[in-house]
Amino acid sequence: FLVWNKSDLGELREVPLAEAQSLAEHYDILCAIETSAKDSSNVEEAFMRSPDGIGQAVVVLGLGL
Repeated sequence: FLVWNKSDLGELREVPLAEAQSLAEHYDILCAIETSAKDSSNVEEAFMRSPDGIGQAVVVLGLGL
């Protein structure tokens, strides 16, 4: 399960979306999702799609801001 945050700051993205998705596929990660806590986009979906259904993520990537 791969979640990365700060999708609302796409112009500052250091890892292209396609590269993150490719990485997820390479490591057989079943769910990769981009979120934004600022505008709540995909946050609920990330929790719902997590392996245990309550939001336990294995990896969280941000922009280091």
